[in-house]
Amino acid sequence: MSNYKLHGVVGGAKSSCGMFTLIETAKQNGLVPFKYLMAVFEKAPFALTPEDWERLLQWNIFKS
Repeated sequence: MSNYKLHGVVGGAKSSCGMFTLIETAKQNGLVPFKYLMAVFEKAPFALTPEDWERLLQWNIFKS
């Protein structure tokens, strides 16, 4: 049995895919995935423009 209850549902599979993509891309950019996701979750509610969202990308988020 999978730990991911919604993998059998299209929406659940898409959500999992998105999370796994964020985690693996963070790793490829030398980030600790947990720290990256925490930073994104803290800042995302304040992202209003495409430029704000671009600043949350793995290669931009921790730059001064």
